[in-house]
Amino acid sequence: MKKRILSLLLLCAMLSACGEAAVTDDTTTAADTTEPAETELRPTLPDKTFDGRTFTVYTRDSANHNGAFTTETETGDVLNDAIFRRMQTVSETLDVTFEEVKKTGDGEGNGAKDAILSGDDAYQLLIIFSRSAIPMAGEELLMDWNDLPYVDFDQPWWVGANPKSLAVGNKIFVSIDNLTHDALGAPAGMIFNKDLFDQYNLTYPYQMVKDGKWTMDRMIELATQLSADLNGDSELKLTDDQFGVAATEWTCPQNVFVTTGQTIATVNADGLLELTLNTPRTVEMYEKYFTFAESDCYSITKGDVTDMNNAVRAGRVGFAEMSVYAISNLRDIDTEFGIIPQPKYDESVEGYRVNVGGHCNFLAVPKTVTDPEFVSAVIESICFENQKTVIPAFRERVLEGKVVRDEESMEMLDIIFESRVYDPGHLILPCFPGGGEFADIGNKLVYRPDHNFSSYYAANEKKVQSAVDKINETFA
Repeated sequence: MKKRILSLLLLCAMLSACGEAAVTDDTTTAADTTEPAETELRPTLPDKTFDGRTFTVYTRDSANHNGAFTTETETGDVLNDAIFRRMQTVSETLDVTFEEVKKTGDGEGNGAKDAILSGDDAYQLLIIFSRSAIPMAGEELLMDWNDLPYVDFDQPWWVGANPKSLAVGNKIFVSIDNLTHDALGAPAGMIFNKDLFDQYNLTYPYQMVKDGKWTMDRMIELATQLSADLNGDSELKLTDDQFGVAATEWTCPQNVFVTTGQTIATVNADGLLELTLNTPRTVEMYEKYFTFAESDCYSITKGDVTDMNNAVRAGRVGFAEMSVYAISNLRDIDTEFGIIPQPKYDESVEGYRVNVGGHCNFLAVPKTVTDPEFVSAVIESICFENQKTVIPAFRERVLEGKVVRDEESMEMLDIIFESRVYDPGHLILPCFPGGGEFADIGNKLVYRPDHNFSSYYAANEKKVQSAVDKINETFA
């Protein structure tokens, strides 16, 4: 069973324990029996430093997806100072300096691409839009992370960010951004309105989550009770009335598929990508979901989310699904709310499954890198220090006290963070012609009047299979 991320962070921070003094019949003293402190779990790195060499990072400059790789100085801000200390520690340990290059409006990394095409070892690491990194790999511009000797994705500081599910052809050309705090903002979560739960004498769903009983059926039951025609006009509208659930076209409809325990596509035992979307379980789930979504207790927002945000802030929504990043922007909301993961489809699903959308950042190493030992040592060191300093600071500054209102929500966030799913069908497929028809399946079905999965799948299977074949041809 997975340990909570908080426990892993503490483990990485210090694995030291002293035994209690023991008293025996032969009067052995406490000092004689005190157990020695255990060695701190640390990365395996080369026994060398790098003489002040510069490590240059090309980062995505986006208001919503900038995890702040470096900061210039300490300012007293908890998160800023943690980032500064992280980089300072790595700099002193390995004797390296850092340069961060941000290109406004270039989340796709085109500036870095130009340098790679010219053969210039200008950048040792790219932090860019996920669906831009994949095409760069397809153009043979990126290094396989299997060739980076000191990166170990099985270590706890990579928890929740292991990219092996994306390794078509057993090659890892991209990794999850676990060097900044952006990766913690990307996964989908849910908030529930405590005030409404109290008003309707409903039990908060925390214990259901812990017991593994937080399912779609339970959410439907609760959402039905929480909906109300507040103005009495017999027509429920998000601008005036109260809804059990509010979501956007890109949240619940997309994320609900992952909660079935499936992925759109899977890398099989032979290292090949294969479609795994079309199953009886998928058909059943979407029939249930869209029946629910078409009811008066559910609102799906298409496009502008202003009305949804206003309804949430006004306390007229029972459940709202949004990314952790979006939740972090609710620090000034008056409504009391709790945080929970999206419900699993049914109790047969082990744990909870949290989709990470295609808007997230990926890490990539240019093929022009001339010293993989140097690059991998720096990356592993930053990731290790990030879990010790920046991630706890992110929780403290952005979530604890300012957004999270109770200890149970912090426990729920740990579940969300450790349950992240990186679906190759969602993240790789749309980067190849035709693949997007299934990559964003939930969004596509929202816009079909009948919301019928089976007919949509049949109409697009050939096109998407061509994309899968091209992916396997490219990477495997």
